[in-house]
Amino acid sequence: MGEDFWPYGVEPNRHVLDRFLGYHYDQGLSPRRLTVEELFHLSTLATFKI
Repeated sequence: MGEDFWPYGVEPNRHVLDRFLGYHYDQGLSPRRLTVEELFHLSTLATFKI
């Protein structure tokens, strides 16, 4: 499970989001493979720790 059980932010979860987007495309739910950056507004891509 690692040190941070529920990580916040895009960067710590990038691998999960990228896998999700791959499945989304593979199953025909989107016409092209989206990137993680396309999902969120630029201001939300910054990582912080609570």
